[in-house]
Amino acid sequence: YRESLSLYQQSDDQEQVAWLQHHLGHVAAAQGEYLRAKAHFNSSLLFFRQSGDERGVAHCQAGLACVHGMATEWTAAAQLLNAAAAKLEGISPRMAPADFDAYQRTVVLVQGHVIAPNVI
Repeated sequence: YRESLSLYQQSDDQEQVAWLQHHLGHVAAAQGEYLRAKAHFNSSLLFFRQSGDERGVAHCQAGLACVHGMATEWTAAAQLLNAAAAKLEGISPRMAPADFDAYQRTVVLVQGHVIAPNVI
């Protein structure tokens, strides 16, 4: 992903840069590097918000929720899951299979730790 990121940054394809940042967020989270993961997701999220890409925003919110869940930051994870779910409603396709698996694992993890109404 890092090599692809460098190439897309040179080509000025900001949408692809944002998606690669998103993917690198998942990689960093899997490596336990939560601050780096958050930085990648937030960079991607900024682009998607500015471009009005609701699907991209939802994917980044879901990714950030995964990171917060892995870091046992339950309230933040639940809030981000709810925000992502609201944006994903009616969007097709909702998520790529790998992203959906991470999202579902986070939902289960957060549900086990948060007692609040409207948690996914």
